[in-house]
Amino acid sequence: MQVLVTGAQGFLGKYICKNLSKTMDVIETDINDMDITDSKTVNKRFSSFNPNFLVHLAAISDAQNSLDDPPRYFEDNYLGTLNLLEACRNNGIQRFVFMSSLTVYGRSASEVDENDSICPQLPYSGSKAACEILVRTYNKAFNIPAVILRPNLISGPGNNPNDLIFSFVNEITKSGKVEIFGSGLHQRQWTHPDDVALAVRDALLMINEDFHIINLGSNKMTVRDLAKTVVLELGKGEISYSDKSRQAFSLVCSTKKAELVLGWRPQIGIKEIIRQHANNLKKSET
Repeated sequence: MQVLVTGAQGFLGKYICKNLSKTMDVIETDINDMDITDSKTVNKRFSSFNPNFLVHLAAISDAQNSLDDPPRYFEDNYLGTLNLLEACRNNGIQRFVFMSSLTVYGRSASEVDENDSICPQLPYSGSKAACEILVRTYNKAFNIPAVILRPNLISGPGNNPNDLIFSFVNEITKSGKVEIFGSGLHQRQWTHPDDVALAVRDALLMINEDFHIINLGSNKMTVRDLAKTVVLELGKGEISYSDKSRQAFSLVCSTKKAELVLGWRPQIGIKEIIRQHANNLKKSET
């Protein structure tokens, strides 16, 4: 089983390639050897690699910064996905696994599932939603089996700038304090990249399945409870609040379909994620 992985050198890509390599022949690609926005390069690479499966992770992924340059997010993410799907169509790929994002739902006061409507509210999430339509279209028009995965927040060593758990651990370690925006009562989920990798593996191993959209999320809690858990695990820390009159948005998902279709059960709890961040921070300082 040869699996081509785009974005292999990114934060999530490194975890996924490491996990898949245990049982599969993984071909790692990234911008340095396959610019997915260049169709000629993509087609040339596909011809030389001749993979059976594709895991598409490559994307510009900083959601908040997408407000500053929307065209770049749509051009790179959408065009890159289109070029890969064309290469899959021309090379008889057996399954296309696309890493989307739970942010395609926008905001929700209640738990979302795969039957709920999507309502992206940032160019990043809009580009992911547009890519999902592409994947679905190629599945229907050209019979390319596909799985779209929508993970909630992914947290583990290596994603430091965009990782709230790392931010809390780092702030408490360095200053003994952590500040929460708003009341901290908004809920999210934090899933370890190794658990996301398990879902990717399971999606690749599916037999006689044509198309699925599957939400991924674990360790559901409020941001306030997350901060308290970090304080308890580190054995120190003071929590403060900024602009408590404002409330950040909640977004959590049901994972019933992931369990039913993939047999997916996340293995890594929030305390272990916190410990990994703390240990990694200590290593980086020595």
